[in-house]
Amino acid sequence: PVGVFHKEHGFFQAGDCVMLDTEDGPADDCRFAWIKSVQNFHESSETGIIVDYFSQSGDHPRLFFQTQTSQILNPIAICGRCLVFHDSLRHSLDLDVLADNVFFCESELFPKCLQATLDLIYENETTVLHQRLTRSMKASGTPRRMKLFRSDLQLALNRGTALINAEHNETISDLRLVATDETNQPCQPREDGASDLQVECSWADKGPSVFAAGERDAFQLPPLHVRSISKQRISVFAGAGSKKKRLQETRLFDYELEVMVMPGNPERLKICLPGNQEVVKAGAVFTLEGVILDKNGYAILPISNPSLENISFTFTCDDGHRVPVLLYDNNSTAVEGRAAAGNITIKGSRVTVRNACIAYHPSKGSLELGLKLNKCYDLKPVKLDVELVVGDPYQIRIQPDCHDSADLSVPSMADYECDIRFMVADSVGNNLSAEWDHELALQVHKSSTKLEKVYDPSRGDAFRLSYIPPLPAGAHPAKITSLKRLQMFNFMINATPRNSVTWIAMTVEDWQKHYECKEGSACVGAEFKAKIQLHTEDGKELPDTHMPNLRLWCKQCQVTMSY
Repeated sequence: PVGVFHKEHGFFQAGDCVMLDTEDGPADDCRFAWIKSVQNFHESSETGIIVDYFSQSGDHPRLFFQTQTSQILNPIAICGRCLVFHDSLRHSLDLDVLADNVFFCESELFPKCLQATLDLIYENETTVLHQRLTRSMKASGTPRRMKLFRSDLQLALNRGTALINAEHNETISDLRLVATDETNQPCQPREDGASDLQVECSWADKGPSVFAAGERDAFQLPPLHVRSISKQRISVFAGAGSKKKRLQETRLFDYELEVMVMPGNPERLKICLPGNQEVVKAGAVFTLEGVILDKNGYAILPISNPSLENISFTFTCDDGHRVPVLLYDNNSTAVEGRAAAGNITIKGSRVTVRNACIAYHPSKGSLELGLKLNKCYDLKPVKLDVELVVGDPYQIRIQPDCHDSADLSVPSMADYECDIRFMVADSVGNNLSAEWDHELALQVHKSSTKLEKVYDPSRGDAFRLSYIPPLPAGAHPAKITSLKRLQMFNFMINATPRNSVTWIAMTVEDWQKHYECKEGSACVGAEFKAKIQLHTEDGKELPDTHMPNLRLWCKQCQVTMSY
């Protein structure tokens, strides 16, 4: 027979090539077979396919060589049709655009030019007629493929994007386009202008340019001045010389150029707050993120084995006052020098600063972080404008300039009036009393005295302690507390003894302290001497001017005495 029909892949005849299933094929390394002939076997009345087998070469994934000849092919092993050309075509075609089932072989069995094949089949009840028409394909000679080169190096495409590395302020003047036809051959000039292309570059100042692909192999693109990292675009349209086609319908090629600037040496450090925040709370720890830049502002290449030598971290207020930024370890202890290096992590060009804190009153200003790395890179700080606001309520403390000492001295057992003012503050002492809507109270032993909220234009809002209850002489621990959770204010109240009489002792001489009256007498009069002692609280003598008025009583009768 002339050929054989396959129920899934159509009609095959001598000279055709078939793809082989590796599981049902003759061997694992046989990828395709060339049909040598189709024969009927008289003893079995079956049609057999005689083939030569080919295996993949190690020189190129599309190159094959012959391994077995005149073998009978099991039709089950056929998994598709393939096209095989002579190896001389492999170097003239653009392999990137070929289908997966196109291969090459050095055998003279295969065509040395592109061909198109058409099978004509006529079928009736008794007959099947077949005619195959094969014609050589002539290349169009018009632009069908474009390649972008920088100097002599072709730029690789990744989903239509090419990456270009350049230095800051460099002018790239060696970009060029090369146009070929569908066989990867140079284009030919055409009178109808079909070989003329229009090239548009996003960075070009003069607009689109015409590339006569039939007259020259390459088109020089306009110089690209690299000022920063950018994305550029190159669009190529076919038929620039034809008036019958609209350019929007003839786009052949679209490149996106991702221009990256190669960084220089580390020179600056740019910092920011997480999420690009602009507010920092006084006394609260915060984290900073930074990136190391070169002098032109581009992130540097990663520094190998970075060693931190020196740290300069300040908050500069708008009025020029400079406040050091504190760094705390995990135990909330302030650290500095080499001990502070544990708070700073450098990974590649990224810098992370942990547990930083500003202890200052609300102000607007800028953060500046300077580092010295590896004894040679002195990173200058890039200012970060921030606003320092009051922190969260944290503690109760005595109002500044209100009292010389936290401990108080009061007379014992006296209602003591005073004017001592306390305030609710954040962790660094900023006054938050105006916003605090809860009570403060003085607690001494089991007694509690409420403080009064007051406002003074010169001092601001505060809570005033105006009364201390009577206390016996001695030292008494006291505290100012709140119902809401705040760090209480602890202090001592010293109740000092007074120079006043606290008790009286009287001693009568022995021979005079017993008197008797005769039976039947109404009363007895007696004179006696007694020593009266006045004991003061402070143990000191009373001044003469402070002698008390003493009276002596015997039951309900006052005894006349003189002293």
